[in-house]
Amino acid sequence: MCRLKTSCHPTWVKLSFLPTDLEVFSSQLLQGAGVPVKDPDTTARIQTEADLRGVHTHGTFGIVGYIRQIQKGEVNPVANLRTVREGGAYLHIDGDNGPGQVVAHHTMERAIEKASE
Repeated sequence: MCRLKTSCHPTWVKLSFLPTDLEVFSSQLLQGAGVPVKDPDTTARIQTEADLRGVHTHGTFGIVGYIRQIQKGEVNPVANLRTVREGGAYLHIDGDNGPGQVVAHHTMERAIEKASE
């Protein structure tokens, strides 16, 4: 079970969810904010894993903040990630102001590909 702590002024409320349910719900929230289907799954999975590790500051608690940033135009929900420059041991990716987990995951996958060449 995932346990989330939600601050309601001086009172803490503990909520318990099955991780898969929390991940699906988080993904649906992000899809509702306009993030394409694959990307919210990545963000929701990474943030659910953070909750499971007990790092709630980087967990699903942050989904609401991401949605606010998307609504304000601070985060591009349909970011076009592109390689700006690359060489033997480096890779420069322009994340187009996309969701951090999505940009980081894409960049990590590309770095792994480069390392195995």
